[in-house]
Amino acid sequence: METPDARPAPPRDGRAAARALLAGAVAAIAFTLYNGRANPDWVLTALFVLWVAAPFGGAALSRHAARQWPEASRHVTDAVAVSLAIVTTLAFALDSVRPFSNKGAFAYVVIPAVGWLFVAAGTLVAAVMARRGAG
Repeated sequence: METPDARPAPPRDGRAAARALLAGAVAAIAFTLYNGRANPDWVLTALFVLWVAAPFGGAALSRHAARQWPEASRHVTDAVAVSLAIVTTLAFALDSVRPFSNKGAFAYVVIPAVGWLFVAAGTLVAAVMARRGAG
């Protein structure tokens, strides 16, 4: 009896990372709108939505810039994108259940700032790897 040949792995094109970024951005915006629903100032709410979504846009730009880099560098930008989506979604969900601070907007100021630092660090690592020819 012959054993079936193992199928080769499908080519890795980063679609999962793009989907994770989109899902993370939608979740972050949803948590921002839900937790800011009592705020009568729609301009402030809109600014918070932009601020919360911005790290996801930065991660998407980082992934776009890395599309011609070696595979290992692209893996780094994809890992940053997926990690950003998971961690920010969990952090906003946790803040919705049990606020990090008695100041209502604390998480919505700090988490995106940390997200930007994470995206910048990951992009820097990927760029250095690409420049050294890793991958």
